[in-house]
Amino acid sequence: MIADHTIHEGDVLQFLACLPDECADLIISDPPYSLRKDQEFGEGAFFKTREDWLAWCKLWLLELKRLLKPSSNLSRSSASVPSNVLFA
Repeated sequence: MIADHTIHEGDVLQFLACLPDECADLIISDPPYSLRKDQEFGEGAFFKTREDWLAWCKLWLLELKRLLKPSSNLSRSSASVPSNVLFA
């Protein structure tokens, strides 16, 4: 069980994978993640292309979908991640 009001540092995909299915009432997300302010993609950036970044976003969004209870909500605030990434 994860303690309330705790900050966890590490790889988000590894952390989310250790959580049980349908354990969340609400998830709030505000990507983009792992993007440098001055350099989003290319040499020296975490992701080489936007497609690489979107593929990674699909992975964590699918994990969030797995964690949500049937009556729960996901709030995603971002113009950078298309909504169809989650439901493709």
